[in-house]
Amino acid sequence: MTAHPTAPAFELRSGGSWRDPFPMYRALRDHDPVHRVEANGQTGSFWFLSRFEDVFTAVRDTDAFSSAHGLTVDPDAPGTQMGDATPIVFMDPPDHTTMRRLVSAGFTPRQVTELEDEIRALLHLLDTPVAGPANLVAPGTCRNVEFVRELARALRRPAVLPAPALALRAVLGEMADGLLLASARVRPVRLEESGFTFRSPDLTSAIAEMLSPGRPRS
Repeated sequence: MTAHPTAPAFELRSGGSWRDPFPMYRALRDHDPVHRVEANGQTGSFWFLSRFEDVFTAVRDTDAFSSAHGLTVDPDAPGTQMGDATPIVFMDPPDHTTMRRLVSAGFTPRQVTELEDEIRALLHLLDTPVAGPANLVAPGTCRNVEFVRELARALRRPAVLPAPALALRAVLGEMADGLLLASARVRPVRLEESGFTFRSPDLTSAIAEMLSPGRPRS
């Protein structure tokens, strides 16, 4: 594809592109979605794809495109030959296929559904002006006894005897206070004030979603 004359150059490490890369990405998507970057002494030559459809096609075409050179455009960068320590993003089939089968249980619809509100919240914060830190927590607060009671009800199991704090401290020592007995009342105030809506806004719906991720969306 011939570059559009108004297309900006892709600047990998400039201060401006680090601070706000989105105008550059938008211009490349609109005018030069398959953009050639020539070697410049700091990087080798490479192609930059800015449209989702092109990226999706490229990553699935392992005969034409390879991940074996890693996540860098530096031709002399160390770490692309790691032997048994090679991460999955540096692999091509059949090695990638073998590793993917080993880790795929962590990326089932159930696992991904549990992360949906958090991922949507991160995208919301990227698109919405929010001043200061934002807590990525559920909108409702509850004590552990309330959580256990609601979980037991959803599972149709009894929840009668609480775990005594004395017994937990005897088994876990100081870790019991930090991991199990400590409490913090944290709410996503900035998220709510900025208009974010939670898919699972309360404990009951969150547990139902966690236990039944394949149910039809409302």
